[in-house]
Amino acid sequence: MKISSNELANHLAKTFNSIYFISGVEDLLIIESLDTIRKAASKNDYTDKTTYTVSGQFNWSEIDNCFKNQSLFGGKQFVEIHIPSSKPGKKGSESITNLIANLPEDALLVVVAGKLEKSTKQAKWVKVLLKHAIVIDCSKIYPSQFPGWLQNRLKVYGLGIDRDALEMFVALTEGNLIVAKQSIERLLMMEV
Repeated sequence: MKISSNELANHLAKTFNSIYFISGVEDLLIIESLDTIRKAASKNDYTDKTTYTVSGQFNWSEIDNCFKNQSLFGGKQFVEIHIPSSKPGKKGSESITNLIANLPEDALLVVVAGKLEKSTKQAKWVKVLLKHAIVIDCSKIYPSQFPGWLQNRLKVYGLGIDRDALEMFVALTEGNLIVAKQSIERLLMMEV
């Protein structure tokens, strides 16, 4: 099932799955999606969290064994795998595929990748994730979409804005979602 990053909170309020796959190019949306999943995981008693970041000569045997070393008294396991390049290689593809096939019932797996190129979408590990995971799409917010995104974000925080002010806000933040979020947070601190 594929959902957008702004649908994630509603999805998690209704159901909590064991596999999530976050990918895209908008860093803010990726960070917020991951934070939303982490909060939901905490509420669902996933307390034994391990994070792996794949780079260079990553040791995939760590991933292969990540759910095998369960403590008798530990909480439910939560594993995050970050693949910034979106290219885990042959061994990585095998490890991710095997991990999903043998995922313990009470485990949570979150895979975070960057933009998926056309060739990457054909990779076995991506196909397996697309089949078994809730896929959170953090696609690019284009300049034509940015004013609407910004206006919706302001509404979330209970702030209204007229058209001229919105145009100025868009110009000042130059389409940068992180700068826009920080600017909104500053407005909230000033209690505008």
